[in-house]
Amino acid sequence: MELLRDRVSYGQAARKYGVSKTTLIRWYNEYSSELGSQTPVPMSEEEKNLLAAKDAELAALQKALKQSQLEKQALEVMIEIAEKELKIDIRKKSGSKQ
Repeated sequence: MELLRDRVSYGQAARKYGVSKTTLIRWYNEYSSELGSQTPVPMSEEEKNLLAAKDAELAALQKALKQSQLEKQALEVMIEIAEKELKIDIRKKSGSKQ
């Protein structure tokens, strides 16, 4: 639908969705008849600004997620090292009493 509304080019959509440009063009040609006689409608400036804001928000969320995953991984490594060096169980064992 982004292609129909002239929001992105084939190249931009291909990069965004991780498919080749050729595949995207083939899909578009194959399924465009099912979409009816919709013609591309250019985005207004307001829509472009909203899309840019949403893209920025998505990028910020992806960055925060990556940071959180790195922090979790660092904590797991720290726990493993502490358990080996101090020879104590830090993690709870499943089924153990509280």
